[in-house]
Amino acid sequence: MKKTNLIIFLFVLLISCSNQDAQKQVIISGNADIADATGLVISNKTDTFKIDIDSAHVFHDTILADRGYYTLSINERNFRIYLKPGFQIDIKIGNSIEFKGEGSIENSYLIANNVLVDKLKEVDNYKYYAKRKEEPFLLLMDSIFQTRLNLLNEIENKVCHEFEYLEKSKLKYEYQRKKALYETGRQIVVGDNDFTVSENYYANLFKDINVNDSILINVNDYIRFVSSYLWQETNSIVGDNDSIDFYLTYMHVLNKKIEAKNLKERLSYDVGSIKLARTKALDPVYELVLQNLSNEKYLKRVQTQYNTLKRIEKGAMSPDFQFEDVHGNMVELKDLRGKIVYIDIWSTGCGPCMAEIPYQKRLEEYCKGKNIYLVGINILDDAEHWKKTVTEKKLGGIQLHTSDERDKFFTDYVVRGIPRYILVDENGRIIDSSAKRPSDEKLIEQLDKIM
Repeated sequence: MKKTNLIIFLFVLLISCSNQDAQKQVIISGNADIADATGLVISNKTDTFKIDIDSAHVFHDTILADRGYYTLSINERNFRIYLKPGFQIDIKIGNSIEFKGEGSIENSYLIANNVLVDKLKEVDNYKYYAKRKEEPFLLLMDSIFQTRLNLLNEIENKVCHEFEYLEKSKLKYEYQRKKALYETGRQIVVGDNDFTVSENYYANLFKDINVNDSILINVNDYIRFVSSYLWQETNSIVGDNDSIDFYLTYMHVLNKKIEAKNLKERLSYDVGSIKLARTKALDPVYELVLQNLSNEKYLKRVQTQYNTLKRIEKGAMSPDFQFEDVHGNMVELKDLRGKIVYIDIWSTGCGPCMAEIPYQKRLEEYCKGKNIYLVGINILDDAEHWKKTVTEKKLGGIQLHTSDERDKFFTDYVVRGIPRYILVDENGRIIDSSAKRPSDEKLIEQLDKIM
């Protein structure tokens, strides 16, 4: 009797699994008129499907895919596609890509959208639109948004509701995010660090935001826009008060405003994996981040980040470097003992880095005759371009260069973005692993107190 029950149970389980697989089936077929192409790959963050292409350039396979966005890759060419269980897509890949069958409307739209984005790139890039004054900038953003929305409206009611909602949301929040970054972008591009937007700019920008739309968890522009909203809320509390840690306040604001658990986890993870290096309240911020994490991968990465940052806390011995100066001599950090060292990690392709140069000149004047070395470490540029920039911009201090942005010095300091500034004392101990910029008036105040 027991054996019979076990057989029945296994049979029911087998049927159940088969039904689940059938519900996720997506049929992918077509022709790839590309020389030497032996297969294509369809992947997202969690799944990877490899499909063979035969000698006649034909492919056909059934994959078990969840609904969502994927990348189709073939011979180093990548296409963004959308899959949904039940789709039967016929794909023709040559100089372009074409879709037929169930799912063709969604994926044809994605290709057409890419073409439109390419046509608009001359005006839809921050180096162009950040130069506009506020009103012309907003008019331009609204015009580009409407142009792209018109293309999406052509497939309205012809595709599944979720795809339409995701694409409209992606489009909306992409342009809302660009508006949120306008003030900083204009400061960098125009070189006007005193520029500010009009009084009600942010109030109008964020007035209709739904900060708890968990459906949009994988829409990066939505996540970034919500983060911008939280940033502005935090900034209104912190202001110029250096006694209040920005990221500790940010986490309190996040916990108050965000109710959807998956959004709270994603936003907290972004703080733990990216922003943790910038807080002066490492332990309390870390604890608040941990409270919102359940994903094992998130937890492991944040814990690794925290352990690394504990090694570069104030008072710890600084990691050393060995980089080449403009004369070809090797310079090590330990060679500079006896003076305070202010380190600037920069690149010519970094707009914010270059925007700091006039303020760096002011800092050089302040430091003349004082017990401090100003050290610039250039990364990402080739050596000749770096030397030319040092000469043309008349950069003072000790100017160093490395072509290896993965050097241990950068990984030890968790350098995830530039410009980055570091302060080290006369004995090689860390004063501030994320120091203020030359353009920040409070840097001089900090240096006055140190010296």
